[in-house]
Amino acid sequence: MLGVLLLVSFVTVGGTSIYKAREVIEQRMLSDELPNMLRRVAGSIDREIYETLSAGRSLAENHFLADWVRQGEPDKTVQGVVDQLLLIKAQQNADMAFMITVEQGSYYTDKGLFKRLDRAEARDAWFYRFVDSELKYEIAFDQDE
Repeated sequence: MLGVLLLVSFVTVGGTSIYKAREVIEQRMLSDELPNMLRRVAGSIDREIYETLSAGRSLAENHFLADWVRQGEPDKTVQGVVDQLLLIKAQQNADMAFMITVEQGSYYTDKGLFKRLDRAEARDAWFYRFVDSELKYEIAFDQDE
């Protein structure tokens, strides 16, 4: 009889301990661990967005590029544009750097002229929607062509 009481006592204490431990772990996960993890992820995303905006600002404020566009995008200095895009790509540790001129729709990457955008093309509508919106910047996700 004493053995049965000890067994019931161990099972009760063990079950209660497991239940309480589970409850404490669950509470800690919900109140501490998950919020901390979300803050770290949010901070990482914020840094990525800031770096991307910083790279865009560098391009927008680049006097060489602005002068080149004002001069009508002369072919003789296209390599200078590519060099500037390569520099910004390296400085920002980015996967790519690109710029698009509004007047001619020239889409330049760090490899040179990628293509010419056309308002009539559905695949280029994203750019002209942005230009027409008069927003300072836009964060968008798209697929590579």
